[in-house]
Amino acid sequence: MAKNYLKEIIISVVGIAVGYWICILSKKYSNLTIANEVAIEVNPFEIFTLIATILLAIYVTRSLNKSNEKEKGEKELLISYLKELKTTISSKTAKILEQDKIDSPETNAQLKILRQKVDTIIKLGEEFKFIDSNDKTSKQLQEYIKDLWEILTDCPEKTNIKASAAIKEGLEKLRLTQVNKAESKVISLEKVIFQLIMKVNQK
Repeated sequence: MAKNYLKEIIISVVGIAVGYWICILSKKYSNLTIANEVAIEVNPFEIFTLIATILLAIYVTRSLNKSNEKEKGEKELLISYLKELKTTISSKTAKILEQDKIDSPETNAQLKILRQKVDTIIKLGEEFKFIDSNDKTSKQLQEYIKDLWEILTDCPEKTNIKASAAIKEGLEKLRLTQVNKAESKVISLEKVIFQLIMKVNQK
């Protein structure tokens, strides 16, 4: 986002340099002597340069302030999206894990929406230069949400079927293993989202 200020800073520096150069020339060639004892230098170019420099400084300051406010608003909006994403992942995963049959069309639809949301937020961050296109943290976020999808869709349903105690116990252990993996992955997702928020905040 520093590139947004570069043009204004260059204009300011050039304006001041030009003003200083005009001031030197005007002092050299524009002197009015009233008397032998008292000499008053009247320099309209110097006055004009001073006014132009002040106006230019005001313009640059106001432009930079507007740019800073705009950038701050964009950054805060992106951070709020990331915070909302963190909450959504946690709440949706918890609801999915409560279901008897996790691997269902409804679950797949919800997880697909989550992946799309992650991709959209990252693309927005890259578009507004808050997230680098090759940022490892954002790539890790995309990988983790994919991992969560695979874990949840590979989770067996609760054992309501007629089967031997050994089979039921095996299925319950497998389900518990997948549930623990999913909850662990959610914690990893929360951590990586926090890291991404810190990176965005430093821009």
